[in-house]
Amino acid sequence: MNRHLLPLLFAGSILISCSDDSTPKDQTSGNEKSQDSIVSDIENTEDLTVTNYSNGATIVAMVDGPDEDFFIENYGDYDKESILNFTSLDIVPYVYGADDTTVVYPAMQVIGRDNFDLTYAGLGEYTGTINLYYDAIKEHLAINYSVKNGKPDGNCTLYDPEGNIIIERVYKNGVWQYSGKEPFSVDWTFDQPTASLVINDVENGVRNDSLVEIMHSFQDKQGNSLDLMIEKATFNSVFQINGEPFTGKLMAYQHPTYYDAFPEFELNFKDGLLHGDIKIYNWYGSLELHEIFENGVYAEEVFKMDESMMDGVAKPIIYIYPEEETEVAVNLKFDGRLTHTYPEYQHGWKVTASPDGTLIDEEGKEYYALYWEGKENIPLTIPNGTILKGSETIAFLEEELPKMGLNARETNEFIIFWMPYLENNPYNLIHFASDAYTQMADLNITPQPETMIRVMMVFQPLENQVEIQKQNLSELYQERKGFTVVEWGGRLLNVAVN
Repeated sequence: MNRHLLPLLFAGSILISCSDDSTPKDQTSGNEKSQDSIVSDIENTEDLTVTNYSNGATIVAMVDGPDEDFFIENYGDYDKESILNFTSLDIVPYVYGADDTTVVYPAMQVIGRDNFDLTYAGLGEYTGTINLYYDAIKEHLAINYSVKNGKPDGNCTLYDPEGNIIIERVYKNGVWQYSGKEPFSVDWTFDQPTASLVINDVENGVRNDSLVEIMHSFQDKQGNSLDLMIEKATFNSVFQINGEPFTGKLMAYQHPTYYDAFPEFELNFKDGLLHGDIKIYNWYGSLELHEIFENGVYAEEVFKMDESMMDGVAKPIIYIYPEEETEVAVNLKFDGRLTHTYPEYQHGWKVTASPDGTLIDEEGKEYYALYWEGKENIPLTIPNGTILKGSETIAFLEEELPKMGLNARETNEFIIFWMPYLENNPYNLIHFASDAYTQMADLNITPQPETMIRVMMVFQPLENQVEIQKQNLSELYQERKGFTVVEWGGRLLNVAVN
């Protein structure tokens, strides 16, 4: 509803005319009714009420998931359509019990990482004023700002729960224009051919003569200057900061949320040349590469992450087969960090599924399945299993996977993906996880399928056979009935098996 086209309001009620004439008539006498009579009728109308949209409404948000996503949990006393009519919204954190109403939730600070954009939070159609709080009783204000169609417009000052300023920014129609206070430098430019870094907000990033800290710059229109900075081509020239060859440490960070910021890289220089430790980190702050340079010359490799170290739950792929075309919502609650998803996982997936498994997302894009990978907090184990020669493993899977409910296509795709990891090993120890996996990766489907098949293979390559209790695979056999959802994936264990 357009908030500028609200109905005429009198004394908290709506004046409704069902007459064909524009002037109200007295139905008993046929005479035109007086203004006093109209007002009297309105005041006596007790069953007609209207929401005063100028008073504001309170809605509830949550920060959840491995990527600390900010989203609207519920719209309080209203539905989403009504919320869009309010001129202001108070957003408070979700609380888990009556005793938690006074608890302060610093996690609400992630709104700054998200550039104060509420589009993905569920308020992409809202225009008005936002008051975001750290607590349910609204004693600790995080930020008051304006949005247009969910995007920030104007001044955005983010406070911590104690009232200290964390971030000061100015946006115009969602575009970041200017910054005052920031955790690290955000107003800088980088020219790779000359290896020149120009920092404009020195007060935010230059800690002293030998330490400079930066994060993504709002001046970086292409969004890749941090990546360019660590390419080999950069170090063909003397590295400069604000026109001078740099000696010291350059640290780059991801945007902090409410915990310490994850590093992106650490570069150490002497007179503009790499000198000392060079460290590169992945998205979740884990070290990927550690090298040492001396006066611009590579000296040694201390550490390099290879594929065998990139363990985690790999390739879970989800097929959806309703009995008729159905809108389906898929929500994954994973005890760990999601590392890859396709299509992108944003507070869940919403698709229109056809009986043949074709999926259409909200943007009209077509998929045949949903995909995710992640690094679990508590690794899966192998309490029992089956030991096979590498050369026998494919035949074993061809026999067992259909019994677990996979059709021919799903079985083929499973084997094609995992065959390179299995067939050349002397032996493989294979376990199919059940409760331990479903508890770690809770999958909620709406509407609820009649048949849910989840095949998670946990395996360990072996040089020799070992003694282990054999798994009873018949407990995992099932048939497909009605609306069916199928998921398969795997987990390579890199620990020794005794």
